[in-house]
Amino acid sequence: MIPFKSTQDALRELSHDSIAQLIGASHDITLLVNDEGIIVDIAFGADRPLDRVADGWIGKAWVETVTDESRGKIERLLEDAATDTGVRRWRQVNHPVDDRADLPILYLAVRAGDSDLTLAIGKDLRAISEMQQQLLEMQQSIESEYARLQQAESRYRLLFQTTAEAIVIAEPGTGRIVEVNPAAALVLGDKQTRLIGRNLHKLLADGSRDALNDMLTKVSATGKQHRATATLAGREADVKIAAVPLLRESTRLLMLRLTDEGVASEGNRDVHERLLLALAEDTPDALVITDAAGQIQSANSAFTDLCQVASEAQLREQPLDQWIGRPGVDINVIRKNLQQHGSLRQFSTVVNVEYGQPVDVDLSAVAFEAQGEARYGFVLRQSLRPVEAAKRIEAESSLPRSVEQMTELVGRVPLKELIRETTDILERLCIEAALRTTGGNRASAAEMLGLSRQSLYVKLRRYGLAGDDSDKKS
Repeated sequence: MIPFKSTQDALRELSHDSIAQLIGASHDITLLVNDEGIIVDIAFGADRPLDRVADGWIGKAWVETVTDESRGKIERLLEDAATDTGVRRWRQVNHPVDDRADLPILYLAVRAGDSDLTLAIGKDLRAISEMQQQLLEMQQSIESEYARLQQAESRYRLLFQTTAEAIVIAEPGTGRIVEVNPAAALVLGDKQTRLIGRNLHKLLADGSRDALNDMLTKVSATGKQHRATATLAGREADVKIAAVPLLRESTRLLMLRLTDEGVASEGNRDVHERLLLALAEDTPDALVITDAAGQIQSANSAFTDLCQVASEAQLREQPLDQWIGRPGVDINVIRKNLQQHGSLRQFSTVVNVEYGQPVDVDLSAVAFEAQGEARYGFVLRQSLRPVEAAKRIEAESSLPRSVEQMTELVGRVPLKELIRETTDILERLCIEAALRTTGGNRASAAEMLGLSRQSLYVKLRRYGLAGDDSDKKS
């Protein structure tokens, strides 16, 4: 607060009544409080005196009119007014109101001249409080709407990626592919990542590009669905294309549904099953399916390699507990969890190989039904046990090899520095391990470590692992 420089010249002509009216009119509420903290008078600056909240305050202690958490603020306001430092602070206090929310008032207390009274001027904060409440409700509404949109986006992505119908999202003018699902990638004969950004016209034979252009023009002009038949480049079978307009983030795009006559004859379900079978066979994780009794019905190549058997035929109709888990222990636990919960995640167990020592694995499983019969599906991934991990870190790091060596550093090196140096060493070891695992591919290493590429490059330079930037792999 910056007061008048010459109060005597500026205010000497004002009467006490004028000053009182001026103070009362300039604030929502003004209190006169004596040295004992008792309210002796009240003035209101509004026609409605704070909804009659202040009725009965005169003659009561000021601290008794506020909530418990505000009592300390009242005491500090009175202390500020009693001192001669000239420092004044506004403080928000809350007055309790029956059956309603507390009344927030922002007070400033000053000494009333040479008298034993303190002048407390207050601003009603209800309007600001209501605005804050409305802002909070609006923010919660926005967050709820955002969560709903995220869920809708997730459902769209799930449907888009798993549907057996080949779908391409493309720009109407250029024919540039914006999105493509796995079924469409199978029809177009290339990977999803390589198809995105390419021009759809270049994927067709020369004689089919005009037909595609005509269809895209008609869809853009009429806003209705149109169809065309085209031939893919290097293919003899025709592809039927149905295009409809699609709005995405205020940008008009086209959704094209592709039907490959050669693939369609086998049925969309067969396409979907072939995709899943190809994934199951080529995945590096070991997959195995059993019946309700635990007899192996099917397994991929990764599982046969893990068990060290020549073919899947050697595993069929064999009990799964012959290959997985400690006898009579793990399989019973796994079965019980699948029967109760329907799925199991990251269960540590072993695979009993045909030759050699058991292999440590992390097992995930799910119960499902196929052709009217109960089935169990298992996914196994070879794991690194904590003891083995500790041995590997001990062999490759310069960390102290024992507790005694670690304690020898205490007193010579500050604890904060010791922890920081140890953290740096562990971080470097993890980065080196990720680079070895990925064959030096930094993009894959960053993804494995949960880092962005930029963060990984910064850490590589920090630990002197960057080398020549021209050798970066992405």
